[in-house]
Amino acid sequence: MPADVVGTESQIYCLRVNPTSVVYFSATNTATDILTANGLTEFGSFTGLQQLTNKTFNLTAFLEGLYNGSGTMRKAQNEVGAQFPGLTADQVSIELHNSAAYSTKVLTVNNVNLSTTGTTAVTLPGLYSGSYYVTVRHRNSIETTTASPVSFAGTTVNYSFDAPAKAYGGNLLLMAGPGILCHLWG
Repeated sequence: MPADVVGTESQIYCLRVNPTSVVYFSATNTATDILTANGLTEFGSFTGLQQLTNKTFNLTAFLEGLYNGSGTMRKAQNEVGAQFPGLTADQVSIELHNSAAYSTKVLTVNNVNLSTTGTTAVTLPGLYSGSYYVTVRHRNSIETTTASPVSFAGTTVNYSFDAPAKAYGGNLLLMAGPGILCHLWG
């Protein structure tokens, strides 16, 4: 094995690292010491990487149009009632952007359930351990991005849009109640 691929052989996976969306393929065939990427749909750059422990990203954000006061949101509605089951108020997308070049998006997680308490917990691959700008997008709100890069060095990362200074450009609206800020409704 090349010197740049290190770890326990049976836990090393073939990984496409370029183009920018990372894709994991099968684990090493320990009998032949070969990494394989089956079912390719595009060319790219590949390496081997030991599967890393996933990270939990805990985010707190409120959507102005659904904000109901007292740190809660109403559930989004459609023509037959609540659009999402359980305690899901609505869904957002979460993006991680390169800390040196915001235009380089490194990860997008779509259809993230945002609870009526404005919280969500997203599992992210352990591969993302640097610092990233985090952008939250919603179908009916102005996107909101962290004012500075957020470190993803630990296994649990917490971020709350609870002060205007924590959003790029300060595009949060202070709501009734201490420390409650909302993404602006589009």
